[in-house]
Amino acid sequence: MILNKFGKQEAEGRGFREVLAGAVAEGIPVLVGLNALNKAAFETFAAGLPTECPPTLEALTQ
Repeated sequence: MILNKFGKQEAEGRGFREVLAGAVAEGIPVLVGLNALNKAAFETFAAGLPTECPPTLEALTQ
């Protein structure tokens, strides 16, 4: 699953939060864009599960 970004709505507990959590619970790989403004909220939401992916084709295809 690719989500353009974890934005303001998700940071505030709305938006695609439940969709993201459901995908992870089902074992679906998830790629999420993130900016510095929402990084703290994302880290709290993700509870240590994510791995940062460099913006390279090689990293994305792995």
